[in-house]
Amino acid sequence: MKNEADNLDRCLNSLQGKVDEIIVVDTGSTDGSIEIAQRHGARTSTFTWCDDFAAARNASIEQAQGDWVLWIDADEELFEDPPGAIRQLVDWPDKPEGFLVTCRNLTDTEGQINSQIRQWRLFQNHLGLRFHGRIHEHLVHADGSTEVNLLFQDAVWIRHWGYIPDPERTPRKRMRNASLLQLALEDDPNDPFTHYNIGKQFAAHREFEPGLQALQKAIELWQARGRVPQAYVGNMFALAINAALELGNNQLSVDIEAQVPESVVSPDILFQAGVAWMRLGKREEAYARLMRAWQDTSIRLNIEGDPASCTWRPLAALAQMHLDSGEPEKAYEFAKQALPYGAELPNLLYAMAVSSASLHKYDESIAWARKIIALDDINEGYRKQARRLMYNIGQGTSQPGLMVEALASGEIEGIDPAQGALTVAQTHASLGDVQQQYETLDAACREYPENAELRLALAGFLEEQGHAAEATNVLGGGLDYPAPPLLYARLAALLTKQGRLEDAANALAVVERSMAR
Repeated sequence: MKNEADNLDRCLNSLQGKVDEIIVVDTGSTDGSIEIAQRHGARTSTFTWCDDFAAARNASIEQAQGDWVLWIDADEELFEDPPGAIRQLVDWPDKPEGFLVTCRNLTDTEGQINSQIRQWRLFQNHLGLRFHGRIHEHLVHADGSTEVNLLFQDAVWIRHWGYIPDPERTPRKRMRNASLLQLALEDDPNDPFTHYNIGKQFAAHREFEPGLQALQKAIELWQARGRVPQAYVGNMFALAINAALELGNNQLSVDIEAQVPESVVSPDILFQAGVAWMRLGKREEAYARLMRAWQDTSIRLNIEGDPASCTWRPLAALAQMHLDSGEPEKAYEFAKQALPYGAELPNLLYAMAVSSASLHKYDESIAWARKIIALDDINEGYRKQARRLMYNIGQGTSQPGLMVEALASGEIEGIDPAQGALTVAQTHASLGDVQQQYETLDAACREYPENAELRLALAGFLEEQGHAAEATNVLGGGLDYPAPPLLYARLAALLTKQGRLEDAANALAVVERSMAR
């Protein structure tokens, strides 16, 4: 570890009562991390950093005295259920070389998981196992063999806080990783695992073009080296398919999918490929992959991936596919099945709103739309679409109040804000709410002073209410902006009524010049 004072208490507290000894190897902390570790009863030692995570981890193994070792990072947290699960595993009668432990990567402090990876975290000591790799290090036998007797288990898992975006830590971590990956590349330019990790880092930062290049290189090298079934292979293909998809190259996505060995097919691969086939208009191919992604439980024990790829993501895609093909009943059912996995995901709520509206379940549709509008921290596009849906329902079912609600809550997809304000004012007029009609038009004219249509509407309202002078001022304010002939004509009429004939003649002259062009 190095300078992990912000994380270390959480990590070491999670180990208490679960392990017999805690060993902490420090690579140069200056923030009191060593003192924190010692307060938790850890045995601490220092290690001179040499740009090699495996070397530092091997130094920690050498100090471990127990029959079993569990490795964990300072920005992680250990869980077990039931209590004592770790001790039950190490007493397993068949004595495997180790157990895979799921590490759940958080994307925010609320506990949202964006990916998980099953790693060889718990292993027998004194078997000659060593870590290998400058970065993204992993255990290997002393003879380099990759064949190992590991068991899956779900009773022990790890929560990883280190992937939550941080304005200070994230850029530093990226620079460090890039430097180590470059050194690893210099050590072995043809190592597919290194190229995979380079591509993975680019993809994590949404730099898909260089990411795809690195991932395709990794696939090519892996194939050239005999297609050894290593743990990263499935995710390598999944990330490559996704990168091509993100770049809009759907054909390349399905071409990469065609190279995937059946043994590493995962929900991630099927979901991403399913979306690519859907965008290519190949409904049958898309349907088969999306259905398998959420129904085939035999492929869920993949080493790394997004848990949502076997739950709500394929279901949401299936719902969208049926909406696009005019099958709202099926879309509704798929979206409904997805909801328990993401009750506040805007794309699922929108699918429910649209499909229920298509089935004439208008009250339900409006409820979903309102829920989308009320959500925090979502893409504003979803709110605009939800408001448009409410507006359309209000218009189609003669509910002006619903139209006003949609327009008053913010921008609507496909409707100019100024035009929206006019519609709100007209709706208030139809409901006989004169005060709201005036306030809407007045506020809109102040917000969009260059909009002549708004000024004409407000001036017309004021004139009807007997306020000709105020109406004249509203139209006169529009002369500071490019104004249509109609505004000058209306202004001339008002000025004439007020006996201001010379001003009226000037306004009409503008109209005449405009018509003569």
